Amino acid sequence: KASGADEESASKIDPLAVKGSRRSRVELHSLHDFGASIAVMLEGKLVVDLWDGFMDKGKTRPWTESTIANVFSVTKGWTAICAHRLVDQGKLDLDRPVAAYLPEFAQGDKSELPVRALLDHRAGLPAIRALLAPEALFDWPTMTAALAIDAVYASL
Repeated sequence: KASGADEESASKIDPLAVKGSRRSRVELHSLHDFGASIAVMLEGKLVVDLWDGFMDKGKTRPWTESTIANVFSVTKGWTAICAHRLVDQGKLDLDRPVAAYLPEFAQGDKSELPVRALLDHRAGLPAIRALLAPEALFDWPTMTAALAIDAVYASL
């Protein structure tokens, strides 16, 4: 039995979204070897909340409503959208140095690096060099401090 939009969770789905949700559930279920989930908020209301599949190759651990997944590059687009909204509001200048907003970022030969270089991936900062504990990923001050002290990668 697939998890997700059964009777219990179906009550969480807006009636206007049910048809699309059923299509999405079929596509989620067709993944076979992988798990996935999707939640959609519309005007502050959860209208789609689906999950299906497995967390492991052996198909011994089902994907659940609480499964945590790393979303990798999905944040790039949303970051760009938010940055451009700030530009529209006059709160961010893509040509100003990042250090104008985050002074500690000026370390490691990055004092003149413009904000736009972070958005179009020309900054030469593909990863943090320091070896950090896994829980550091969820610690904003630790991550921003590690990125601030890194130098630009010379090969880029």
